[in-house]
Amino acid sequence: MRKILTLIYIFCASTAFASTSITTPSVSGHWTLAGSPYLVFNNILINGDSSLIIDPGVSIIFQGAYNLSVYGILHAAGSETQPVTFTVNDTTGWWNDTTATGGWHGIQFQPYGGSAIDTSLLQYCIITYTKFDSADAMAVPTLTTLYIQRGLAMNNCTFSYNKSAYDYLMYVITDSAQTLDMALCNFNNNNFNSAMLFIDNFFGGYSHLHANTFYENQSGNVIIYFAAANLLFEQNELYNNTSVRGTISFAGTTSSLTTKDGHATIRNNKIHNNTNTFDAALVCFSGKIDINANLICNNQHTSGACGYLDGGGGINIGYNSPGPFDSTVYIVRNNVIANNYSPFHGGGINIQDAQTLVTNNQIINNTSADGGGIYMFTNFPSAFKNNIFFGNVTTYDTFALNTPDISGSSTSTVEYDHNWSQHSTYFGLDLGPGYTISGDTTTNITGSNPLMVSPTLTASVTEIALSSDFSLQLSSPCIDAGDTTGAYVYSTDYAGHPRIMGSHLDIGAIEFNPVTLHTPPVLPVPTSISLYPNPATSLITISSPYTISQVCITDLLGQIVMLQELNVSLVQLNVSGLPAGVYLTKINNSTVLKFVKK
Repeated sequence: MRKILTLIYIFCASTAFASTSITTPSVSGHWTLAGSPYLVFNNILINGDSSLIIDPGVSIIFQGAYNLSVYGILHAAGSETQPVTFTVNDTTGWWNDTTATGGWHGIQFQPYGGSAIDTSLLQYCIITYTKFDSADAMAVPTLTTLYIQRGLAMNNCTFSYNKSAYDYLMYVITDSAQTLDMALCNFNNNNFNSAMLFIDNFFGGYSHLHANTFYENQSGNVIIYFAAANLLFEQNELYNNTSVRGTISFAGTTSSLTTKDGHATIRNNKIHNNTNTFDAALVCFSGKIDINANLICNNQHTSGACGYLDGGGGINIGYNSPGPFDSTVYIVRNNVIANNYSPFHGGGINIQDAQTLVTNNQIINNTSADGGGIYMFTNFPSAFKNNIFFGNVTTYDTFALNTPDISGSSTSTVEYDHNWSQHSTYFGLDLGPGYTISGDTTTNITGSNPLMVSPTLTASVTEIALSSDFSLQLSSPCIDAGDTTGAYVYSTDYAGHPRIMGSHLDIGAIEFNPVTLHTPPVLPVPTSISLYPNPATSLITISSPYTISQVCITDLLGQIVMLQELNVSLVQLNVSGLPAGVYLTKINNSTVLKFVKK
């Protein structure tokens, strides 16, 4: 009996430690858990007419500074409990930028060369310990942790401890009819000299980044950089990142080869506690960009020695390229912009030579040397409507100390109406000579307190705004005091509720709603919210320790397939009519859970 048990033990041990050595330049076929780990001893590629399927739980361990080039199909689909892992055998020297040792050279999705439909997928993959010194990236510019020159679907992937002394972590170039869809991915503790993510839709295509998390990354430029973007960026969270420029930067192009010129929608994101040397957390240059229903708080830039287009603590908007109105306007609406800091211009928002509509925002407790709430220096018309300015602080410009909401200089028309401010001088404006005030200025409200439920109490960048409740109290003077004319009113407010609930539009980002009066519009993600069964065939149940005021179900393209307004802590939803697939369930405009419909 003992002999039999010994044989069983030897067999199990040999199976558990089985490995497969990869020494050929071309790979294809099926990599299974039984053959894992796969030890890669050279650069490998998937030819255009080939495919490689990698099963859940498989580990791919590069034995040196090698890379995987994909011309065909790579289908690496792990699971939540058994992810696919790409890493290196020896991380010694990973931290040292002057040596080539200590990392591997990433995955490159080259233009697809196959004749079949490209079904490439990265799902529940862990990609870690890539490394590039200056010589690596200059010799082969496409060497990055993840290079993508095609459409690609990615979800639930983790990128951590990747490093480059020269270039990017992820470099994406799309062509017409190509889509990058990236959902529920996690980027943390990466260190890059240039942008961490660089996404370029110059040649066409579309990018959708949703429900991703970016935290504790460092960049010598920006964390995420979009060029000529055709983009929907929603439900993401970015926090505790450090960069020289901004946390997110959108740069358009004046080329006549494209009319996109930076078309992007940025909505329902949390951008907080990021530190940048010269710029704001969110930087936009050139194009039509809709910044809608975001929480932008506790961000700061640390250097007052900024250039013409630098500045801002929360948002920096600048430089309209020549072109029609459609491609040269910024809409900033329904956002809570709180407790951001700039030692230069614009604690909340900095505007430089840009046509901008700022409407239905709450710009609260921001601090700057000049223009605590907003600083503007522009020859383009601007409009400020239905905003709450409260607690903003100007620390340097003595002429603007009593008007810290909006200061700067404009030689064009400034529309300023239906705003609430603590300051009556110039209706909260101090723009110097050369500007013209338009709009019905008698509609602006001056007071001592807009009566929010539980806002931050000071303008300190260290007072956390993430869990504060900026919604309006029953007696707030901002209720029904706004105006829809020229306000580009969106269908929902910051909290995801219907935009107009009373007789008129409310001033601020959050419509007064008695049902959710004492529920913060942006909740911390509770670990005890549950959704079951998963996968589901007909009914799903959602249980929460908090009151569930809204459930929004979308497909992976962001299309809403079900929306329920509720006031319960336990809800059952009938999903039998939904096609089979993967869906995202957003609860109270904050918590995102995924389920599979069979």
